[in-house]
Amino acid sequence: MLAAFDDAIADGVDVVSFSIEGKLPAPYFEDAAARSFHAMRRGVLTSAAAGNFALFGGCVCNVAPWMLSVAASSTDRRLVDKLVLGNGKTIVRASINIFPKIEKAPLAIPINGSCGTESLAGQSYKRKIHLCDRGSNGTGPLLAGAAGVVVVTGEPDIAFAFPLPALAITQDQFTEILAYVNRTCKPVGTVHRTEATFDSKAPAVASFSSRGPNLISTGILKPDLSAPGIDILAAWTPVSSNLKGNRFATYNIISGTSMACPHATGVAAYVKSFHPDWSPAMIMSGLMTTATPMDPALNPGGGELVYGAGRLNPARARGPGHLRAVTGNNATACPAGGKRGGTADLNYPTMAHRALPGKNFTVHFPRTVTTVGAPGSVYTAKIVSSGPFIRVAVAPRKLVFSRLLQKLSFTVTARGALPAGNEFVSAAVVWSAGVRHAMANLGLRRFAIA
Repeated sequence: MLAAFDDAIADGVDVVSFSIEGKLPAPYFEDAAARSFHAMRRGVLTSAAAGNFALFGGCVCNVAPWMLSVAASSTDRRLVDKLVLGNGKTIVRASINIFPKIEKAPLAIPINGSCGTESLAGQSYKRKIHLCDRGSNGTGPLLAGAAGVVVVTGEPDIAFAFPLPALAITQDQFTEILAYVNRTCKPVGTVHRTEATFDSKAPAVASFSSRGPNLISTGILKPDLSAPGIDILAAWTPVSSNLKGNRFATYNIISGTSMACPHATGVAAYVKSFHPDWSPAMIMSGLMTTATPMDPALNPGGGELVYGAGRLNPARARGPGHLRAVTGNNATACPAGGKRGGTADLNYPTMAHRALPGKNFTVHFPRTVTTVGAPGSVYTAKIVSSGPFIRVAVAPRKLVFSRLLQKLSFTVTARGALPAGNEFVSAAVVWSAGVRHAMANLGLRRFAIA
C-alpha cells in the first residue's frame, strides 16, 4: 500500500483515491498519513474514506489536515422492497431483490432462531420464507430450499444483495412480523421485486459513516465533507467473487465511505483540470467552501461532526471565488517551533474548538484568503446559526479584492459557554459576492474528560 503511494507520485498523478479505513485514526506520520504528506508536498491530493464504524464505536479516520476525509451520504434514489403479510400489512425497507415476486409463501421461524447453514440442515424449510433475527447472508436459507428470507440488520439505510428473494429489516419491523405470525394459524407473505423510489430526505449521512471528533487534533474538524456513498452503482470484477447464487457481473450496488471517497476524488480531478496550477490545499478549500449545507435535523450526532462542511457540490467547486490554503509549517498542523496545539491558526477551510461545559471561552481563528475570481470582487460576511450559547464575530466583515490572486486576512472570534446538556454547537460564516458564496463552518463541542 505504501509503495503504491510512491508509485503514484512517480507516475505524476494529480489525485490519489484512498478507500482504506479503520475504526480509529492513526497518528499523522505513520503509514498512509505519512505517504499522503509526501504526496501533498509534491502537489498530489489524497482523497480518503472517513470510515465505516459509526455503529461499532469508531471515530472518523484519515484525519490528517492534508487529507480530504469524506463521509458517506444518501442520494435521492432509494432502492426499496416490500413484504406484504397475509393480513395486508406492508413492510417496506431498503433491499436489492431482482428475483420474481413470491406470492403468499408460508413464513417460517427456524427452530433455534439461527439461519446458518448447519442449523437449517435436516429441517423442512423448502418453499418457505425464513425469518432470521440473528442476521444472515442468505446462504443457509438458499441451501435449505427456502423461497425467500427476511433478515434483521443494524444498517437500515443500506440495500443488501442476497442469493434469493429477501428483505433486510429493522428489529422493530421483525417484532411486528412475529406478532402477526404468533396470532395467525397459517402466516404467509409476499416478497416483491426492488423498486427505485425518490428519497425526499436526501442527502442524509449514512448510519455507518464514522463521525467526528478528530481524536488526533480536536481543533481540526473532520470529516471534511460528505459525498454519495449509499447504494452506489460501481464497477465490480467477476474474478474476485460472485454476486451470490453464482450470478456474475461487471457491476454491483455498493455502500460505504469507500464509495463516497471516489466521488470526491473525481470532483477534485475535475477541479484540477480547470486549475492545473492549484495546490492540493487549494483544491480542498474549493471543495469544502462550496459544499452544500446539510440539515442537522436529518443527521443526528453532532452537525458538522457528521458531515463536515456539507455535501460535495461539483458545479460550484471549480469556481469558488476565493480560497484558503494550508501553507508553510502549518501544513503539519503544528505551529512554528514545533509546540503542541495551535490548530486554531491553521489556515483550514473549517474551524473547530474543544470547550468544557459551563466554562467561558474565547477563541480566535485567523484566516487568509486568496481571490481566484474576478478582480474587483467585494465579499461580505454573514453569520449563520450561532445559537444562544455562543457569539461569533468576523473582522473585517468586508473583503475588497482589487486584483487576481490578492491575499486578504480576516479573523473569526467565538466566545461564550456551553451548557452541560449541549454536546455540540455550530455556526457558519458565509462570504457572499453576488452569485458567489463561500462558507466556513465552525463547530464547538463539549468533550467528556476521562
